[in-house]
Amino acid sequence: MLGGGAPQGKPQRSCAVPAHQPILAPVANYLAPTADASQLLPTPSPTQMSVTLDGKPLIPTRVTNRRPYMIVSAAPDNPMELHDRMRVTDDGYWILINPGLAPGRHQLNIRAPGAPARLWTLTTS
Repeated sequence: MLGGGAPQGKPQRSCAVPAHQPILAPVANYLAPTADASQLLPTPSPTQMSVTLDGKPLIPTRVTNRRPYMIVSAAPDNPMELHDRMRVTDDGYWILINPGLAPGRHQLNIRAPGAPARLWTLTTS
């Protein structure tokens, strides 16, 4: 699974991934503490999003999870103010690259309203 884009996140990222293994990435995903699920932001329409893999468009899929789950281990000082053992719900759009990528370098470009653009360079072997 690739990381999302917090407002202070890096716009260009790189990652080594095994060839032919599925890859999951958030396009626009909003978390809210379970104590106040009303804090979930309105999810943008997929027509407002642009996701391309090596220049070819991908279509995001909506995933709504109102069933609470726990953040087991949150990075210290993360920009989303998540903490260990926090219970959250989420709503958003994701892409699944399945069955994965052929060996080589690939570019995954993700743009969505309310989230910083992310350009992933994926190297598979």
